[in-house]
Amino acid sequence: TVAAVMNDNPNIDPKQLYMTLNWWKLYETERAMESRWKWHPETIRDILYAICKQLSKRYADKIVFGEFEALQVFLASIDCVHFEWQECRTDPG
Repeated sequence: TVAAVMNDNPNIDPKQLYMTLNWWKLYETERAMESRWKWHPETIRDILYAICKQLSKRYADKIVFGEFEALQVFLASIDCVHFEWQECRTDPG
């Protein structure tokens, strides 16, 4: 979670962390991010790489939901980005 990352890395600026998470989700170019985050594109690149390097230390961490066994694997998407949803109705309104 964001709180765990901030606890492990108190020197991370929250704005930079959220910019990195936003970049992971949208995968915008540095030029597109420049207007939203108000930094120079090369500064954005340096920030993203530095934050990603710090976040990669948590790569081995596992997310466990409730009473499930830690060794049992469940296919799930945490952010709902990687699974498409097909609307079965023709008029979703």
